[in-house]
Amino acid sequence: MEVTYNDPIFGEMKYKHRWYKIEKIHFFNKEWQITVAAKAYLGKPITDQQRESYFSFKENEDEIVATITEMIVNYVNENCEELSSTWIGARMISSSTDLADITIPKTLLFTQSGELLVLFDCAWDVEHGLAVQVFPEYKIGSQDCFL
Repeated sequence: MEVTYNDPIFGEMKYKHRWYKIEKIHFFNKEWQITVAAKAYLGKPITDQQRESYFSFKENEDEIVATITEMIVNYVNENCEELSSTWIGARMISSSTDLADITIPKTLLFTQSGELLVLFDCAWDVEHGLAVQVFPEYKIGSQDCFL
């Protein structure tokens, strides 16, 4: 049975292995439906650190999205040759709108300690995807590096 909870910061969340909801976000000049997820084991409540991280994300969303976009463009351009081994049609990126063709934002994942990971499906790593850590510091790499 799915449990729902109206959190004072996240709003209405459902529980199934984690607290989650669906939310709209703008990335790469496009609107996406993504999952906002707060890790929780055995139905434990959302932590204050998760609330602080989500609140900070919402307060600074435009700046964070711009930084993430720039990071992904740089990551693709700096690693294009290496990515071409698994990405047919690998190419340099000249504008952020090109990212909508090769990356799909899927999840904002808030760990219990308040770290924020933005998880993407991507053309060059279909199995694992791409992750950008936002809090406590910006980092980018395969989701394997963070999960």
